[in-house]
Amino acid sequence: MHRIPWLLLLLACAVLVLPGSPAGAASKCSVSPVTGKLKKALRQAHKRALMGAQQSFTGPTKVKVGRCGAKRYAIGTFDTEGVGTTDQPQRFTRRTGRRWKDVGDTGDPLCEAPIPQVLVRKWGFDCPA
Repeated sequence: MHRIPWLLLLLACAVLVLPGSPAGAASKCSVSPVTGKLKKALRQAHKRALMGAQQSFTGPTKVKVGRCGAKRYAIGTFDTEGVGTTDQPQRFTRRTGRRWKDVGDTGDPLCEAPIPQVLVRKWGFDCPA
């Protein structure tokens, strides 16, 4: 009867070190190439995030993209009519088999969630340790 809690503890520890877990994923971050197809997908995600608002925008520019484990991350700057590039860049996430999701602007600092700091550093930005 006392073996069940130990078994659960063992399983919980195993989950923490699996390659797809956050602990394993952070050490497996890599930068990916920026393509025209990627920019188009980020533009569509940004348009969806505006939920039908009649704002015109250009971009994205200054795009960075990468992967940590099975999840992809990107940033891109959009120049929105009447607002400009205030609080840019936008942050994006994507799970395998899903489309890109605009998770909001950074408003600074870029080093906060949801993009892992390891990847942000690989993009060339400074993040406090």
